Amino acid sequence: ADTVSYEMLPGNYPLVVTDANGCTNEWSLLLESPVTIYQDYDPWCSGVVLNAVTPTGSTPGNYQILWSNGMNTSAICDVTGGTYCVTATDISTGCAVDTCLSIPVSITDLPGNSTLLIAPNPALAGQRVDMLVPGRLIGPDVKVELFDLQGKSYGKMDVMENSGIMHVQMPEQLIPGIFMICIRENNRPTLMGKVLIR
Repeated sequence: ADTVSYEMLPGNYPLVVTDANGCTNEWSLLLESPVTIYQDYDPWCSGVVLNAVTPTGSTPGNYQILWSNGMNTSAICDVTGGTYCVTATDISTGCAVDTCLSIPVSITDLPGNSTLLIAPNPALAGQRVDMLVPGRLIGPDVKVELFDLQGKSYGKMDVMENSGIMHVQMPEQLIPGIFMICIRENNRPTLMGKVLIR
């Protein structure tokens, strides 16, 4: 039998085998990309983190990672809006594959977001978000309120606190857009931050 090898991109491929008698058998072959990118938000990293994930079951260190910004680590930190590509090269075979992910907007690019660090950001309606608050702003005189950019209040938010991080639940009825979180102490605005709801 002859052996033929092809370099193929990830995807679903039909496979048909015909024997000498003309009998055929068909299969579908799914080739998965050996690398994927997922986006996360790390408040200690001051922004969005992109992680490159190599195949499950692979031996750690068998892939060399290279990002389009020149970094060669499995994760890159503090990314802003834009498109990021990563190339994973199998060290043993030399085969390489790339994939890309676009970050449509970086919330840190929006003015007025420097006083309050919010994660994850962007967030989803109904999702819990964490706010890293400088100093200690917890007590009965501290209120957290959510507004849209037209000034409509979505009401006061229940706050949980743990080691200087405030946790609030985004309302379920939010539509995609930019919202302001205002932390008030003694009815005076103390901290404000913007959160992007997808």
